[in-house]
Amino acid sequence: MKKYQIIISLVAVFLITIFAFANAKTSPEELLESGVYKAEVKGELQDAIKIFEQILAKHSQNRAVAAQALLHLGSSYQKLGDQKAEGTYQRLISEFGDQRIAVSEARIRLQKIKYDELVNGMQVSDSGPNNRLALDDDSPDVHPLRGNQFDLSPDGERIVYQGKEGLYVSDNTGTLRHRIVAHNPDRFQWQVIWIHVGQPRWSPDGKWIAYLTSKRQVSDLDDDIFKLALVSPDGKQNRLLSSVLDPPPIGGFCWLPDGSGLTYLSTEGMSTIDLDGKMVRTFKGNFNWSTRLLEYSPDGRWLIFQEKTAGHEDGNNFETDIYVIPASGGDPVWITQSAGFNGNPTWSADGRTIYFVSMRTKDWNIWKVSFDTQSGKADNDFEQMTFLTDARIMYPNVVGDNDKILYALKKKINTVHVADVADPKTYATLARGINPSLSPDGKMIYYVGEGSQEKDQGIFAVASDNGIPQRLTKVNPAAALKDLSPDGKRLAYFSNFENGRGLFVVSVNGGDPKLLMKNECADCSTAPRWSPDGKKLAYTYKDGLYTISSSGGASKKLSTLYGWESWTVRWSPDGKHIAALAYGKANEENAVYVVPAEGGDARLLSGNNMDYKEGLEWTPDGQSLVYHLSRKNSRILKTFLDGRPPELFLDKPDSWDYFGVWAPDGKSYFFLNSSPSKSWDLDILDTESGEFTRFATNADLPSWSADGNTIAWTTEIAIQQLWLMEDNK
Repeated sequence: MKKYQIIISLVAVFLITIFAFANAKTSPEELLESGVYKAEVKGELQDAIKIFEQILAKHSQNRAVAAQALLHLGSSYQKLGDQKAEGTYQRLISEFGDQRIAVSEARIRLQKIKYDELVNGMQVSDSGPNNRLALDDDSPDVHPLRGNQFDLSPDGERIVYQGKEGLYVSDNTGTLRHRIVAHNPDRFQWQVIWIHVGQPRWSPDGKWIAYLTSKRQVSDLDDDIFKLALVSPDGKQNRLLSSVLDPPPIGGFCWLPDGSGLTYLSTEGMSTIDLDGKMVRTFKGNFNWSTRLLEYSPDGRWLIFQEKTAGHEDGNNFETDIYVIPASGGDPVWITQSAGFNGNPTWSADGRTIYFVSMRTKDWNIWKVSFDTQSGKADNDFEQMTFLTDARIMYPNVVGDNDKILYALKKKINTVHVADVADPKTYATLARGINPSLSPDGKMIYYVGEGSQEKDQGIFAVASDNGIPQRLTKVNPAAALKDLSPDGKRLAYFSNFENGRGLFVVSVNGGDPKLLMKNECADCSTAPRWSPDGKKLAYTYKDGLYTISSSGGASKKLSTLYGWESWTVRWSPDGKHIAALAYGKANEENAVYVVPAEGGDARLLSGNNMDYKEGLEWTPDGQSLVYHLSRKNSRILKTFLDGRPPELFLDKPDSWDYFGVWAPDGKSYFFLNSSPSKSWDLDILDTESGEFTRFATNADLPSWSADGNTIAWTTEIAIQQLWLMEDNK
């Protein structure tokens, strides 16, 4: 018996030794493969986590495998909802920067986590309202100043919205959808008449949906034609409500509270028509193109509207306030008086509360304020309803007993990428931001930060081999435009400064920015441009084109015109000329002008016509410039320094050809274009063969190293959704 026990013990020791030997011989690659199999195929996440941790503990010197182990470890944590996922991805980024593909994927996943946190922060809470996603894909593209493109039915169960192919009705979960009115199918063919439908509004009884149609003519000289129409929610009944509206309803329209007609706003006042299309009443009003009529109060005594008071409509720099006006006519009453955007107002069911969107805390959120229905005045006790950052909330729709609010959420995420030109598909994603500039040696990238927090603002530097971003300035440049000096040592930019705008230069190594000059206009001078030798900067201010020494001193005015577009200033490659788009006279369209770099008269190169021009760039030989003609017949033209008539440079069929830049070799032209119903793409024109290739989708114009071997660019993810706030008590 004892003999058998000894034999069994020896066999056990032998088997353990063999197992240990076999396990010791298991390669890091095989361990990684087994962990991925358990995580991705069998779903045994906890076992997979142990394997990935074993790899990191014993095989961290194998950096390729360790990086993949961290990537899959983060994924496993993410699937389990474990907060360790974010830290795992951050460890991969900070410790394994040489593993570019793994780091790039980790950055993308981190951005997804942060966005999910933003959205999940709106979910169910024990004490507050419940926010849930009502419509994701095909959600309308909304702008805070251009009118609402969706509406919630009076019972809160259906949504009408403007989709890609027309008007749609959906349930409030986004599940069941059907189109009720189609756009003209030829609307994207630039040379034809097209009909567009939008701004849908439910009738108070839910039986009709009113909408606006616009008919655009072939010629740029023709005005758009606007009409009002009605359609039943099932789309089976559809009829025009009005003849051509003249003047057009630039400020939108709304239903009368009893559903008997519609009131629309024009630059001449407000007009009301009944459901037979007959004019009921009009009254004059002092409204401008930025005024947007929202709706009547439930008792019909007041109309509420918003009006832009200052700034440009793009970006966050415009000022907008909310007013009410007696429905019978009279002076407006000011409701909101705070900096930034205050707009998209709507009434509560009893008319005693106004819900609106405000930037009073810098982020776009829904607020509410009590309203006195007799005096037409609001109190000063404003209450915040949503608490999102780094996103825009717009157009709250209130129904029922104020228990449901439908609103739009809009967010853009731009990310900076870098790659070898020879292998652009193997790229690294470095940071969130826009407008990247590569250093001449290709080792550093300078970009403008993106995000609503103070820490996200400014110009940043990041190593192109996946370094940690370093902030160089605390504020973003004007219009997010900056220029890197030819030697790669300094950055120039304009920024708002002491009730004006200053031109600053900052070292790429950090330190305090140096103020070169200051002007009195907070909306002028957005884009300085370095001369090819790096000794001067060119910029525009009001009617003048100027240069200034990059070390400071007095500015020199080179030429005077009616107005300049500062972001289009371009030095010729030899530094002898400066070109820009400018306006020669008040009533002319912009045109291409060129000025000697030492000063002199501005010479017109493109000729003045009715087409707006954009995207001015010198050709590599410095003998001509290309520019984009917008409007309906999109194309890119070339104009010549010697005064020859402009000629066609690029006209890609079936696309909107936008502006571009040349690669350092001078043979490839990278340009933006948009095909019908598609997003912006970055394409390449081989100027020798005439062939086109696709570089990236949803991308912006790139930057190169001096030798042309490294390229950096940004891509954009645009998020457009409708959310429903329920149980708002």
